[in-house]
Amino acid sequence: MALFSVTNGHRKLEFEGEKIAFRTSEMPSKQRWTEVSVYLTLEDEWVIQVIGRTRFENEIDRCKFVISKDPMEVLGAILDDDVSYLSKGVLADTMEYLMSCEYEEVE
Repeated sequence: MALFSVTNGHRKLEFEGEKIAFRTSEMPSKQRWTEVSVYLTLEDEWVIQVIGRTRFENEIDRCKFVISKDPMEVLGAILDDDVSYLSKGVLADTMEYLMSCEYEEVE
């Protein structure tokens, strides 16, 4: 496990966990792009970070994150009103990670 830090405006969250998915829409020809990261913390919380990046000097990157133990809230953060190929890619990576996990049946 590693230590990660995500930001949401002036709010900063640090946690230990694992980065399980990352996608970017960055291309050399684009001045703006989006990066989406998905983490699973040691406390079994999901952290989704979305960063709107820019190459324009007078603009700053826009960052937001969602943290939740509720998988439906996590899906809502990934699958917003504009479901892009980036969102679909992050979701696919996240589901692939979950399929590789070992689960213990609870009675």
